[in-house]
Amino acid sequence: SIITSDRGMVMAEEAERRGWLMETLVVFGRIHDAYRLTLPNGRRIFFSGVPRLDPLKNATAGWMDDKAVLKAKLLKVGVTASRGASFIRWASAKKYFLAQDHAVIVKPRFGSRGRHTTTHITTLEQFEAAFWRAKQLCISVIVEEHLIGSVYRATMVGGKLAGVLTGEPPRITGDGVHTITELVKIKNDTRPARVGEVVIREHNIAFLARQNYT
Repeated sequence: SIITSDRGMVMAEEAERRGWLMETLVVFGRIHDAYRLTLPNGRRIFFSGVPRLDPLKNATAGWMDDKAVLKAKLLKVGVTASRGASFIRWASAKKYFLAQDHAVIVKPRFGSRGRHTTTHITTLEQFEAAFWRAKQLCISVIVEEHLIGSVYRATMVGGKLAGVLTGEPPRITGDGVHTITELVKIKNDTRPARVGEVVIREHNIAFLARQNYT
């Protein structure tokens, strides 16, 4: 498969299992996160990222993608959300960051899958680099408190809960015998068939370093 997105590959595997044809958009050799799904009855569905509700038919399809508006609506109805704000200008964002006493996350106001998002920012140098990185994807940038812990994302299909995806930050439970590298190998060797391997990347190393591990 030429699909490069992990999420796209999961959908493609499920489509193949069901006997559906899923194709990805390639323009001048560049692979895009846009797809065409052909069902057995000949119906075609075109989508980017994941199949979406029709924004013209569903009142929530638009504003839910706006992180600033979503945060405001959550807070309005009493749902806890991380502290933060949206900025267009660097000077305003810098002033806000310097007034914080905790690590922050910087991300585009619109977008998904963590693209152009930087976490656990504690210095002005890190913050400036993250701000302009997010700007590459969106004119408005969200700056908010970095919260530590697991993430749970629920998916609803037809008004019913279809599944919950858990995102776990890299963490280590030692056994007093094996190194972290050996523990990763043991985990990979004993993983369920449909679970991908743990692959150590730069962000894993960074998480471990914050816990004083190598």
